[in-house]
Amino acid sequence: MAPKPLPTTTVPDRLLRRLRMNAHACRLGAVVPLILATAGAAPAQAGMPTLLGQAAPGWMQGAALALAVLSGLVLAWFLGKARRVAPSASARPSTGPRADAGQRAMLAEIDRGILAGARFERILDAALQAAPQALGAPLVVVSVLDPDGARAPRTWLADDTGSRPRALGTTPVGPDVIKRLSLAPEGCEFDAPAQQAFLAPLAERGATRALALPLFLDARLAAILSIGAVRGGPLHEDTRSLAADLAGRLSVALTAASRGRQLNWQANHDDITALPNRRYAQERLAQETGRALRDGHGFALMFVDLDQFKLINDGFGHDAGDTVLEQAGSRIRNCLRKEDVVARFGGDEFVVILPVAGNAQDAAKVAEKLLVVLSEPFRMNEQRHTLGASIGISMFPADGRSPERLMRSADFAMNRAKAAGRNQFAFYDEAVNLKVQGRIELLSDLRVALARGDLQMAYQPQIDLRNGRVAGAEALLRWKHSERGFISPLEFIALAEQSSLIEEVGAYVRAAAYRQYAQWQSQGLAPPRIAINVSAREVRQPGFAAKVRQEMAQFGMRGRCLEFEMTETLLAGDLAEVKATLSELQQLELHLSIDDFGTGYSSMSYLREFPFTALKIDRAFVSNIGTSEGADSLVRAMLALSRGLELEVVAEGVENEAQQDFLAAAGCHVGQGYLWAKPMAGDEFARFMRGWVATPRPLAVVAGDRRLAAVAAHA
Repeated sequence: MAPKPLPTTTVPDRLLRRLRMNAHACRLGAVVPLILATAGAAPAQAGMPTLLGQAAPGWMQGAALALAVLSGLVLAWFLGKARRVAPSASARPSTGPRADAGQRAMLAEIDRGILAGARFERILDAALQAAPQALGAPLVVVSVLDPDGARAPRTWLADDTGSRPRALGTTPVGPDVIKRLSLAPEGCEFDAPAQQAFLAPLAERGATRALALPLFLDARLAAILSIGAVRGGPLHEDTRSLAADLAGRLSVALTAASRGRQLNWQANHDDITALPNRRYAQERLAQETGRALRDGHGFALMFVDLDQFKLINDGFGHDAGDTVLEQAGSRIRNCLRKEDVVARFGGDEFVVILPVAGNAQDAAKVAEKLLVVLSEPFRMNEQRHTLGASIGISMFPADGRSPERLMRSADFAMNRAKAAGRNQFAFYDEAVNLKVQGRIELLSDLRVALARGDLQMAYQPQIDLRNGRVAGAEALLRWKHSERGFISPLEFIALAEQSSLIEEVGAYVRAAAYRQYAQWQSQGLAPPRIAINVSAREVRQPGFAAKVRQEMAQFGMRGRCLEFEMTETLLAGDLAEVKATLSELQQLELHLSIDDFGTGYSSMSYLREFPFTALKIDRAFVSNIGTSEGADSLVRAMLALSRGLELEVVAEGVENEAQQDFLAAAGCHVGQGYLWAKPMAGDEFARFMRGWVATPRPLAVVAGDRRLAAVAAHA
């Protein structure tokens, strides 16, 4: 028996309008959870179980996304059918738009973009191109809100002139509008668009009424679709309905684009450290290799492997191991520049790409920083454990011209670093490696010598050229290596300044100088003051002046007996903190002098602005005295400058009487050099002082000395 046909049903207008207004909300309610649940979103984010209780594979997530979007489109078709069950009594087909081919084409274009995984901006451009004609509205505006609220919404405008949609920049959306639209999924109508900042593009083009429809993403207002009417009266019912359809489609597009970005992030990042993963590192290395081959520049690749990491996993479990990996990744990232790349390559290995490290020296500096931060204890609950790291470095193109070769070279170098004792770095290139390894060994030996107290102090007298008396002594550090003999201070001090070891060296020198000066005082043989070299890195350290104050109190030193010599490198970079520190030292009554004047960054403005009391003319200028008129004029100019600034002048490297006489006649106050004495141990300096006091040696600087008068006349 054939079934009876169902009777024709007429849907009440009120119910039909409600269905139309809520169509996009219904679609989102069905589609968004389906996308998130099927694609394996985290329960904490979506509030739903994941597929099989775990994250789905990438291919399954993509298929699930396509299936979810297709389901949403089918649901949209059924909801659209409800609108055509019976015609509304209030419909005005003579003026309203029809569901013609243009409307279907617009929605179909959006659907294709969603299924193809296109960017939301591209889908929006295609939709706005067709929207004015399809909706029967002369003006259509979409405002996309910034997820973090840090920037004003971006706005696009389309009109019925047939021109392409235009980006209008940003337009503000007030919090009251956001709140109102968040609570009205069916949209809000505005009788005076000019009074709303986000509707200004419509009002400026003659719109007298506007309908604003919200676009939601994860239950948050993400964008606003605004339709403008340039004639009086309410918007046509079909226009409202089709606008709601468009808003629903664009909401699905927003959700799909957001989910696509999330899937892309998951595909290229590590879950534990949130750093890029092995796949991303390989792609970036390939890109950097291609760019380097094309542009002809070099770069560095590092393999960083945590030492003894297996002990953490075995002894404390994988959760503790994950904590260490997370901390290690964060420390590495904080040591790098913005353009550098760090990725977790797998296990306890990290890869670092340095695009602008064109030479081994640059790469070595970064590696030294990494060794320092990775040698600090890792926190695991209430416990702390020290691991360290081994780093292998390969350089393009010397160690390989392909990504694969560079990675093999870096891996080989890393294994050599481990075999050599761990907690160090090694270059693949043997020649470079030997040179850098020498610096590493020397720095390590210096650290040991410092800890054992094997470094020696030497003191060189400074002579007042006006009366021949001892004006002071400079404290100098010396190092006799057990195998290499005496190491030049130019070598090991420069090496210490490149690491934090210089702070320990500085504290060692000051303490030794304080003790020696106290001993001289007890013998009645102390010079008026003792000069100590201080590195720019020490002065820039927070709390340096307070540390000096504490040291002075500990050793009973008076400020007027101390002079700190600083090189001109101190005056490079940000000077605000430097000036504050020098002012604090001045309050302690210390003498402050510029060492090696004329070789760095000093200028008259710096000398006038900072509280320096003296400057030292570098030995390079003193050694040239008498060799040419230009060399002599240069020294005279320095001395004239110091007189104008009321600074004491010390000339270092004075080796003969001719230099002494010239300097004295030109107005130099103090001399230092082999003419009087070489640097000597503290006991020898005491004997020097005893002999110098017993047998004064006034220089040729007394009034009436004919030879000096002749020199002065010549100057």
